[in-house]
Amino acid sequence: MAKPGSATGQLAETVDLYPTLAELAGLPAPSGPQPIDGVSLVPVLKNPNARVRDHAFHAYPRGKKLGRAIRTQRYRLVEWKNHSDPNAGVDYELYDYKADPWETQNHHAAKLKVAKQLKAILAKYPVPKPRSRR
Repeated sequence: MAKPGSATGQLAETVDLYPTLAELAGLPAPSGPQPIDGVSLVPVLKNPNARVRDHAFHAYPRGKKLGRAIRTQRYRLVEWKNHSDPNAGVDYELYDYKADPWETQNHHAAKLKVAKQLKAILAKYPVPKPRSRR
């Protein structure tokens, strides 16, 4: 693969592990009853400068809100919303890793054009349905 000790800036998600390992093992591309979200990182393993995706998506809970985020090489936009309450407001955080690598300032109000672009990417990802409480 790539030269030992080399590094890459390629963004990756845990869902990329399955297609990557399948390709490394010489198995056919994964398929199933539902689509596989991940992509193989083998091109990046062979050439650290190769790119297989331009952003990563992740979601995580915080209290009653769900944080859904898009991460690009330079920015991370987080949408905080209580999806089980249709009247709930939405809070946004935008971090600029070039200007603020430690995420100490929310740049959402100052960079509305960037936020709009990242919100459009985020809108392509489904919102998980709230779990019913038994």
